[in-house]
Amino acid sequence: MPNKNAPRKIWRHVGGEGGYRYLDDMSAQELADLEALNRNYELIAAADAASHQKCFDYYEQKQREEQAKKFDLRLRIGVFFDGTGNNASNTFDGKRCGAHHPVRAEDLDGSCKAYMADPESSYGNELSNVALLSGLYESDKELKGSGKSRSLQRRFYMDGIGTVRGEEDSGSVRVRGVAKPESRSESGRCFSIS
Repeated sequence: MPNKNAPRKIWRHVGGEGGYRYLDDMSAQELADLEALNRNYELIAAADAASHQKCFDYYEQKQREEQAKKFDLRLRIGVFFDGTGNNASNTFDGKRCGAHHPVRAEDLDGSCKAYMADPESSYGNELSNVALLSGLYESDKELKGSGKSRSLQRRFYMDGIGTVRGEEDSGSVRVRGVAKPESRSESGRCFSIS
């Protein structure tokens, strides 16, 4: 059983791997050196400064990498709103389904509907100037250019009010000249196209 009156030894780290010793086993000079090492604030400050500099250098390197990835983009968007009752897609379907010229029933495509042969609808119209112009407008699939300056050109063709691709035209738009609320929101659709 240990003696309760025996002096307790203090275990202290003295540096290095496995550098624990009892303070009682250290000489006065070793204790003074250990105390000086632990109170050397210049070493601590130098270590902190080196750590901060390393973090700052890392941050600056990341900033330079991000800056190198950036470029100036010249974006040109052509939005073509066709007039009321005009729809380029329906015009092509109308030519296929007999709205422009008589087609025998056996020659009709299976996807043709009766309203697609109506010469008085968007299916019977010729392509409007807006539709023709939109076909001439360039539309890039990928960015053009390299380095710090690039460009992209896109076109968006919007069907005329009162028409929906592949569906029967809305007669009330032609008669009253006023679109249903859902037709008015079509103009916003071109900007949701990706």
